[in-house]
Amino acid sequence: MIVLNGPPGCGKSTLARRLAFLEQAEQVARQAGASFHEIVLLDSKDNAIRRFEQRARTGADPAHADAQERIDQRGGRQELSAMYDRLMSVIAARPAAKIVPTSSGQVDQAYRDFRHSLA
Repeated sequence: MIVLNGPPGCGKSTLARRLAFLEQAEQVARQAGASFHEIVLLDSKDNAIRRFEQRARTGADPAHADAQERIDQRGGRQELSAMYDRLMSVIAARPAAKIVPTSSGQVDQAYRDFRHSLA
């Protein structure tokens, strides 16, 4: 199992959306005798963009503001939309990936759905 963790804008999504990385992670899990679960936490495109921008505005985590600044330099909402579309393309190419729907403020439900996806 591989967990990618870090602040926004450090490359987790960039790395994870590369099919070669996903295939290597799956191979490493097999070699280690571990299960490989590909789980995508997903909200609608509009909600994902809104949530990203809202985190930057609240300023609770400076990393979010930094990530928003980098996104703004690359086209803002259009870049976020394109990133979402690229993620959807990766998901389409990975039929074993399990999608866990998320909604703002529904952490407990997302956690239950996540745990269910591992069953």
